[in-house]
Amino acid sequence: MIEYTAIDEKESLNLINYQLCKTYDTGKERSELNRIIKKRQIQTLFQPIFDLSDNTIFSFETLSRAPKASPLHMPEILFSTAEQYQRLYDLDCLCREKSIQNFADSGLNSKLSLNIDPHALMDPCFEKGKTLTVLKKAGIANSRVILELTEHNRTDNYNELRKAAAHYRDMGFSIALNDLNAGYSNLQLMSELKPEYLKLDQHFISQLNKNKMTYDFIELVVNLAKHINCHVIAEGVETAVDLKAVRKLGIHYAQGHLLGSPEKEACLTIPDVLPETSNTLISIPNKNRREHTAKENLVVSLTLHPVPACSSDMSSTEVLQRFQSNTTLQAIPVIDDNKIVGILDRVSFLQAFSTTFGHKLNRQTAITKLMHAQPIVLKTDDLLTYASEMAMSRSAQLVYTPLIIANETGYLGTVSVRELLKSITQNLIKQGRQGRPLAGQIGNITASTFQNLSPHTEFRIK
Repeated sequence: MIEYTAIDEKESLNLINYQLCKTYDTGKERSELNRIIKKRQIQTLFQPIFDLSDNTIFSFETLSRAPKASPLHMPEILFSTAEQYQRLYDLDCLCREKSIQNFADSGLNSKLSLNIDPHALMDPCFEKGKTLTVLKKAGIANSRVILELTEHNRTDNYNELRKAAAHYRDMGFSIALNDLNAGYSNLQLMSELKPEYLKLDQHFISQLNKNKMTYDFIELVVNLAKHINCHVIAEGVETAVDLKAVRKLGIHYAQGHLLGSPEKEACLTIPDVLPETSNTLISIPNKNRREHTAKENLVVSLTLHPVPACSSDMSSTEVLQRFQSNTTLQAIPVIDDNKIVGILDRVSFLQAFSTTFGHKLNRQTAITKLMHAQPIVLKTDDLLTYASEMAMSRSAQLVYTPLIIANETGYLGTVSVRELLKSITQNLIKQGRQGRPLAGQIGNITASTFQNLSPHTEFRIK
C-alpha cells in the first residue's frame, strides 16, 4: 500500500476547510445538504484532457460543486457529509445526471469523463441501469464515456471496487482508476482490474523533476500500464516543466491548469504550450440525426461490409488466424450478448504479435486487452457529416480504422473511412452540379478521382 507522511498544500487547505465545516451546526449541515439535493443545486465544471500525440482534446472531465456560498462547496466536504447522512447515492446520481445533461447541451464531440463514487453502488437504493437511461435520453453513446472510480473517503475495500468496475465494464463503459496515490489504486489493484485508463495524481507529476525516485517509480508504472494496454493520464500538469517530463515518460494524456482550468463553459481553445493542429476537435450540434433528410446524406446510404464479429471469449490465436487468412480484413468488431464492446484493428493487433516475444506473450492474452474499447458506433440514421467528424476526431492511429454501423436491433456491418468520404464528396459534387452547369468539367473534383486514392490518403474536413 502506498502511504505518505507529508501532506501537500492543497490537501492541507482541504483539511482546514473540512474542520471548519465540522464546526457548522450538525442540524444545519444536514438541512443544507437536503436543500442542495432537492433543488438540484449542483454546478458542473468542465476540464479538458489532452491527447499529447496530436495536441487535441481527448475528453472533458466533469467536476461537481455545490453553490459557492454554501459551507458544503468543497467536494470533499460535500461528499463526506452526504455519506454521513446516508445521501451519498442521491448526491452521486444528481452529479452524474447534471454532468451528462450539461455535456450533451454543450454539443461536444469528445469523450466524457464522469466521476463515480463506488460506495454509491453499494447503497440499498442503487438502481441498475440508471446511468444508461440518462445517457440514452441525452443522446450520448456509452462508448464515449469514461467512468473514473473516485473515492472521496479512501478505503481498502478491494472487493467493492472490483464490483464497481465489473458492473460498468459489463455495460460497455471504459474504466479509469483515479488516482494512483489513493489507498485503493495501487499497483496490485491496477494489475487485477486492468483498467483502460490510470490517472496519476498531481503529487507525482509535481515531483518528476525534483525526485529521481519518484521519476523512476512513475516510469515503472507507465511501462506496466502499457503492458496491460492501459493508458496513463497525468493530472495536475501545472508548469511547462511538468509537461516536458510527462512527454519524456511517454504519457499519452494530460490535464491540469497549464492546459485548461475547470470552467462552467467547456473551452475548446488549444493552449500555447500545445501547438494547434488541424485535427483539433470542434464543437458540433448535439442533434446528429434528421428524420426528414434525404437518404443519400445518411449513413444508411453507405455500402456496408458484413464482417463477422467475434466475442470477447475468442482466443487471440483464433483472431490472429482470421487476420492472416484474409489480407483485406481491416478490423473485427467484438460483440457480447448483442452489445458492441470493442473493435480489433488489424495493424495494432498484428503489431502486438510481431515483436520478438510478441506471440509468446499475447497468445494467451484476452482479446479485450488487445482491442480498442471505444469504437465509434454509428446508427443508420446518423448524418454523413456527423459520421465524418466522429471519424476524424479519433486518435491518429485509429483514423482509418473502419467504423461500426448498427441499428436498433444491433450490429449491421462496418464501413471504411474512404467509403464515407467518397460518399460525402459525391454528394457535394451532385449539389454543385445542381447549382453550377459547368461542374464536373476540368478543374472540378469528380467522383472518379477517388478510384485511384490510397486507403491512407489524408483528408482535412474544414
